[in-house]
Amino acid sequence: MLLSLIAFLLLNTTVPSPVTPGISRSQLKLPSTTATQQNAAIIYSDHGGFMVSVPKGWVLDRATGQKMGTCCVLYPQGSTWDQADSVIYPNIAEKPRGQSLQQLMASDLDGFRQRFPQMNVVEARDLPAGDSQLAKVRFFYGVNQGSYELVAYVDEPQVVALLVLSSRSKQALGEALPAFREVLKSYVYMDMTTGASVGLTAK
Repeated sequence: MLLSLIAFLLLNTTVPSPVTPGISRSQLKLPSTTATQQNAAIIYSDHGGFMVSVPKGWVLDRATGQKMGTCCVLYPQGSTWDQADSVIYPNIAEKPRGQSLQQLMASDLDGFRQRFPQMNVVEARDLPAGDSQLAKVRFFYGVNQGSYELVAYVDEPQVVALLVLSSRSKQALGEALPAFREVLKSYVYMDMTTGASVGLTAK
């Protein structure tokens, strides 16, 4: 029943060790991260980058993230990477010349199926990313020792930004959904060729 509720939330509402997505190693770039402030990080590769902020009640852990092969991980305050019921982490994939987002997502899905042939996947409703973009979202369950995962894909000219929510249970995933949406809504694209930030609003 909770699975149906999660699907309903993602498919029908309008909203203003995790598994590394199965993109090939040639496409997935180990991102670098730079602290912009204590509650935010910039994740970048050769051809693009993005910034996300930490949701209220969560912490950003760069040291653990780098040990796990990504730039950083987020989990609820008072918990740890090993103990958290849910974690969120960003990643970034380079798009080969001429590749579309749909092709990259198809490659990602193939990678998941090869590693977890018994898993299930649901195409969820797009979610807001930053001020003006939409992220394509997939819901995976039965992966990584039975975990439940949401993967959001934000398409940019030469890269795809990824944001992953990985939870130990359906209930934990449902409880972490608001934080996941908050991180995704904080998304700001960084053009590494010009140094321009798209989506920042002067205050």
